[in-house]
Parts: sequence; structure tokens; C-alpha cells
Amino acid sequence: MELNLIFRLLLVMMFFPISVGAQASFYKCFSGNGYDRGEGVVQLADSSYLITGSSSSFEDSPSQAFLLHIDKTGNYMWSNAYGGPEFENGRRVMAVDGYGYFIAGASSSGASGDFDAWISFINEAGNQQWEQHLDLGAHEWVNDAVLLADSSVLIIGETDSTA
Repeated sequence: MELNLIFRLLLVMMFFPISVGAQASFYKCFSGNGYDRGEGVVQLADSSYLITGSSSSFEDSPSQAFLLHIDKTGNYMWSNAYGGPEFENGRRVMAVDGYGYFIAGASSSGASGDFDAWISFINEAGNQQWEQHLDLGAHEWVNDAVLLADSSVLIIGETDSTA
């Protein structure tokens, strides 16, 4: 068992080499008066960044998904919260150049009242255009997502459903 763990660690190091001399070009802290957690980040074509996660700093609800847009040197550009009256979590953010951004995560604000996989589309100005809940009849959670070449989104996660 220990040998297997070492083997996996070596594979990760081979495929993702770590640069010892790399340094962050900026360090900034963005937070409010609540619980704030960053989960995903993407660099845009203009070298700015979008960060997603969950925060209770925007409203009185338990948590909202958010997008934070910062420029290439870490300066604040804008931020918005998305979701309903219950818990929302932005796990991954994916950009479609010239069109907008997908946020994939989880929500308990849907009709089921349980955690559902959740995806939302945000335009480039930061305004939510639509959202969709995936309810398989039990607890669903998004672990990761990727934007495919045709601009569709592949989401992986977990469910307690047997459907």
C-alpha cells in the first residue's frame, strides 16, 4: 500500500514538474465578513483571472457561489454572487472567449431541497444568464468540470442516488 502511494506521487511529479524558483507575482486577500472559500480559477485571454467558490459575505443566506474578476496584477475588477436562498458552491469556472463563463458546483436551493449538481452561465459583464440543477433524487456533488472543444461542459462528481 505504501509503495503504491509513492508510485502515484512519482507519476504526479513526472507529469507536473515543480519549479523551485517560481514565485507569485502578487499576493492579495479578498474577503468579507463571512465565510469565504476559493475553489477554482481560470486565466482569461487578457491575462486577468476569474476565481469561483462559496461565500456568506454577499447575503444572509448560508452561502452563495461567486465570481471574482481580478486583473493580471491582482487588482479587483468586479465580483458577483449567484444562487438562491440556500447553499451554493462554485467548484470550477470555465471561460468561453467572447461569450461568457460557466460555473459548475452544487446547490441546495433547487426544488429537491437536497444538494444538486448545479451549473450556471454568466455573461462577460458578470450577469447570470441561466442556471440548471441536476437532481437524481438524492445528494449530488460536483468534484470537477472541464470545458470541451464544442463549448459543452463535462461535469464529474458523486451522488447517493441509485438511479
